[in-house]
Amino acid sequence: VIMSQLRKSDDFFGVSKQLCKTVLPTGIQVMQHLKFLREQTKNGLQSNAIQCRSCASDVMGVWSYAGIPTVSSITSLAARIKNLYDESRAILQIPKDRREQPSIKNRISLYKIKLSKLFDIAACRCSSRQQCSCIISKKVPICEWNFICDQRGQRKMFISSSIDKITSDSNRRSTARSDVKRNESREISSPIPSTSKTTVIPEDASETASITDDSGSLSDNQGEGRMVKKRRVKNNRSLTLPNISKLSDRYEESNRAAAAICSATLADFGIDIVIDKNKIRRELSISRSSIQTASMKNKKCPLGLYFDGKKDTTLVSHRSTIKEEHISLIGEPETMYLGHFAPISGSATDICHGIAAFVSKPEHNTEMDNVLAIGCDSTNVNTGYKAGVITHLEKHLNRPLQHNVCIIHINELPLRHLICDLDGPTSGSNSFSGEVGRALGSCHSMPLVAFAPIVNSDFPKVPSEITTKFSNDQLYLLHMCYAVISGTCSKQLSDRKPGPVSHSRWLTTASRILRLYVSQVQPSEVLQRLCVYIIFIYAPTWFNIRLQWQISYGAYHFLNLIKLCNSHLSSVEMKVVLPVLNNGSYYGHSESVILAMLASTDKDVRLSAVDIIRKIRVDLLSAPPGGRIFEKPIITGEECTMMDLLNSNSTNYQPPLVSKTTLYDLNSKVAEQPLVIEIPCHNQNVERIVQTVSKASLRVCGQDTRDGLIRNQLLSRSEMSSFSSKKYFPKIKLSK
Repeated sequence: VIMSQLRKSDDFFGVSKQLCKTVLPTGIQVMQHLKFLREQTKNGLQSNAIQCRSCASDVMGVWSYAGIPTVSSITSLAARIKNLYDESRAILQIPKDRREQPSIKNRISLYKIKLSKLFDIAACRCSSRQQCSCIISKKVPICEWNFICDQRGQRKMFISSSIDKITSDSNRRSTARSDVKRNESREISSPIPSTSKTTVIPEDASETASITDDSGSLSDNQGEGRMVKKRRVKNNRSLTLPNISKLSDRYEESNRAAAAICSATLADFGIDIVIDKNKIRRELSISRSSIQTASMKNKKCPLGLYFDGKKDTTLVSHRSTIKEEHISLIGEPETMYLGHFAPISGSATDICHGIAAFVSKPEHNTEMDNVLAIGCDSTNVNTGYKAGVITHLEKHLNRPLQHNVCIIHINELPLRHLICDLDGPTSGSNSFSGEVGRALGSCHSMPLVAFAPIVNSDFPKVPSEITTKFSNDQLYLLHMCYAVISGTCSKQLSDRKPGPVSHSRWLTTASRILRLYVSQVQPSEVLQRLCVYIIFIYAPTWFNIRLQWQISYGAYHFLNLIKLCNSHLSSVEMKVVLPVLNNGSYYGHSESVILAMLASTDKDVRLSAVDIIRKIRVDLLSAPPGGRIFEKPIITGEECTMMDLLNSNSTNYQPPLVSKTTLYDLNSKVAEQPLVIEIPCHNQNVERIVQTVSKASLRVCGQDTRDGLIRNQLLSRSEMSSFSSKKYFPKIKLSK
């Protein structure tokens, strides 16, 4: 298909050619280079997205070779190249008899003029050097001004491969002056008490720097003190700061602040070594590069691949930002951070192309042969059974993947629809239009009153070793549930401020609803029904997911959610919740149900699951060729057992996570104990990475620098989860 499209575009582009590195490329030369790259590609799936980025990188390389500042976003440049190519396809799709119309002729002529002009990606578009108002980093150098003007017009000049002697001599003289200034020993004098005879120098100070301690002579007019020359480091370039750079990245300190803190600490310990911001900057660069190199050497063979994305405000220069979507990838088990990338667009096809291109790069050292599960949230662009990201990845790998849609998101959606139906729709990004919703913003400042408890004897007991991993918002919800169930709320708990109201964080909304309840003498019927839903359905399901987080229990959580809704909701409320459950019935699919049966505590249930897999494999031998289509089952709300969920599927499929296990091994494993696969059924781990990527996007420029910063932060967190006391500080290796 791609080659036929390229042949159609010969009317505009001509023969494919590589970019010429002696001139800045025109639009038609860029298209000819894109055509050349696509002809070299054997795998058609990757051509659309990856080759546009590759072409953008090559174009930017020519401009960099010319010494002219360019736009720094390869993603936006690749999108521009794709739009230029799509424009030619749109013209060629016009029937030939219509091309003689004046409007079509004018459109074609304008497109040909655009192709003949310079494909201008310069950061500065000013027509005059004297009137240029761009910042220094974006200005075209004076020596290149005539060249860029020529390339935008007559195009008679070219990029020479010879050495620019004038610029080289200037750079050499500048480097020599810097070396002289750096090697000069500045003599700083300060008064000290006359009783000071010697200066104590730590034993290890001589290993890290060369220090001088020359004493000054006494003079008659020096008063009570005498002037001596302080110890000074002649050259501290051999001093390495790996721990400081790691913690500086973790706590998001600026280079200037980190240097000031380090220098002050050394001064307090009597060590006269001054660290400046440039030293911190160099150490950060070394630390980030080293951790990236170490990551390349470690081969990653994840069992599950989890991804999530967000549009971040991304720093592209010192003061310039753009909106750019970033897709974060992790591997499970062990929550391995694989990396992140910027897709050309947010479509399912481009995200799939981006993931395939990312894992195929040798420097990422990721093995996809062992990946049997794919994890994401429940948005349609990810889970669409015809053109979702998961469907595209399955076609790319030519095998089915275990659908691991975040069960926490599935648990949140019924609460959202119930609030909108009972109280009123949302009125903004963080507000509601109903009576209860409007009161949530100020509920934490309302006084406590005597309230009726909502007793739930089946509420899960969360052990302390689990609660230590909870965030403040999660702990607040747990304590508020305990307070509403017991009928008593402490003053300390009521004084705490819950998380903000947000339509992307329904856990904090549930916490605020409970906080509003304990402040109402006569709560409304709507508030009572919402609290009943939270105490009996939402919160128990949420905490059970955290207690049994493995993917093997996903179907059990979904079945329990159906049973709780059927038990505690009225028929009117059930009509609101049931369509939401049907829309999120991913864990009601036969693959997830059979996987849950293999993890059952009942041996007979596990063995029956093996028999079902045996029958599926026998039927698969006589099945016609073609991959399976993942269709969600229809839930009636009356399901009570795993077999009820299994029977709601029109066709049964074996779980991809056990597709490589023989029936003999599978039977042997489940005969002894439940088969629990240690990858999560929720998406919270990758959501934490998404948040980290968002913060890093505003701190540093460039994909590699951002990736190094993220890896530094994750390494520091793994070594020291918190620093609430000295015992948490890790035993660090002393730098040599």
